[in-house]
Amino acid sequence: HTVAMYSNEDTFSLFRTKADEAYLIGENKSPLGAYLDIPRIIELAKKHGADAIHPEYRTLAVPGAVEGCKRANVRIHPWTVNAEADMRALCGIPCEAIITNHPDIARRVVDETQKA
Repeated sequence: HTVAMYSNEDTFSLFRTKADEAYLIGENKSPLGAYLDIPRIIELAKKHGADAIHPEYRTLAVPGAVEGCKRANVRIHPWTVNAEADMRALCGIPCEAIITNHPDIARRVVDETQKA
């Protein structure tokens, strides 16, 4: 079961139309502002039974984003993480999964991080 959260500008995006449920966020915000409203995203995730969110990975730099997810027991699966340095940084959060176009690099990074 999938729950999508989208900004006004993503109303007709494929991820929204393919989801089982979809909810508009940031009605009065810029497209970026909508996706940076992590407390609202967590609130909707919990309200609609989602146990994980899949944010664009750079939004996790928003103060309190990671801590809010941890407090709410919402797992984080950021996308699309292709740079090795970003993968290493996300291993420290921790994320249960990352979405990437380079799973070979991600696997090596995770293995090295777990050995350290």
